[in-house]
Order: sequence, then structure tokens, then C-alpha cells
Amino acid sequence: MNEKLLYQTWVLSDEESTDQQLVFRPESYGFKPRRGGRKSLGLKPDNSFVQRSTGADDRYQYAGGTWKLAKDDLIVFENKLFTGGNKLQIISLDKEKLVVKKK
Repeated sequence: MNEKLLYQTWVLSDEESTDQQLVFRPESYGFKPRRGGRKSLGLKPDNSFVQRSTGADDRYQYAGGTWKLAKDDLIVFENKLFTGGNKLQIISLDKEKLVVKKK
């Protein structure tokens, strides 16, 4: 796996996600507009991250911290994500799509 492909802002594609897997697309992907916006996860090379989610008033809320890539392509975050956990298992990764298993 090419870790450098992770270093960007990934936007959650609810339309493609399932109960077991989350699908993320690059920020430049042509998503259709939707009320309440979309959740995103920005992974940086310095092992910091910023997550964006929508609050009750439809305004974006931001949180961040650090992350690391552990063995078996497991992304471990220092605090919980909008997914409810602090780990994401990478199933597949390329320039256009990141698919993770919920942990």
C-alpha cells in the first residue's frame, strides 16, 4: 500500500458506504450537494488529522489530533472519530477511493 495516497482530505460517501464498510472519496470528487453537508477526514503527512462533521444546527464542527498507520493497514487515531471508534482498517486504497472496515 502506498501510504502517501492517504495524505489528503477524504470525504465520506454515504451513498456507497455500508454497515460494515465506509467509502471515502477525495475532496475533489464531484459529489452532489446535500443538506447538512458531508463528513470528512483530512490526513496529513505529519500524522495530524482534522475531521469535519455537521452539528445539530447544520454548521460544520471540526476536531483533530494525531494518527498513525499500524501493521495490517490499520489507521489508529488518538481520539474517537465521527465513526464512533478510533480505528479504521484499510480494505482498499487508490487515488480515487479509500475503503475502510469499521473497527
